[in-house]
Amino acid sequence: MDKNKLNKILGETLLAMLAVFLVVLFLQLLSLTRKPVAVTCSKQVCLKKFLDGPPAYNDEYMAKFLRNKYIVPPSSGPLTLANYKPYDEKVFNQTQQYIYDYFKDKRNGRFLVLGAGDGEYADVTLELERRQGWTGMLIEPLPQLNKLLRQKNRNAEIFTGCVSPYTYPTQVHCVSPYTYPTQVHCVSPYTYPT
Repeated sequence: MDKNKLNKILGETLLAMLAVFLVVLFLQLLSLTRKPVAVTCSKQVCLKKFLDGPPAYNDEYMAKFLRNKYIVPPSSGPLTLANYKPYDEKVFNQTQQYIYDYFKDKRNGRFLVLGAGDGEYADVTLELERRQGWTGMLIEPLPQLNKLLRQKNRNAEIFTGCVSPYTYPTQVHCVSPYTYPTQVHCVSPYTYPT
């Protein structure tokens, strides 16, 4: 193969690679300047859209939708507690005491409870809330328990749903000794609004 022909092939190859690089660069810059179209949708339509296929882990529309439709803000009313005893009071009291000792000097902290139940029975964050002014988010997927949780007037946000074991939303069957198996919506942990 002669030198001129080899130079011509190398030149054309480099030119083609440069053209591809410039097209990719242009598309990247274009994607940075364009904002997604605002989506207005109902509860059922949005949820179906998000459960049909995984949105981006940090989808701002999903976070806004969750905040507006599924998260109840902290209650300003007085606590309404049944004051029943934990199933194993000795173990619960030891756990409660350990948590209280560990955070005894921490005021106005934040907690996150997955599977909050009714917000009282065997809840280790309740005393942090009462004694030290803590707040946070209580996540309970089962509608029956979530209804009881809302009646407690906890000073914490309440989310009806669950945390997905994946980086995208899904649906799972949830079982409790107190309820029938229920299919619940789970959201990516990266999508929860803060």
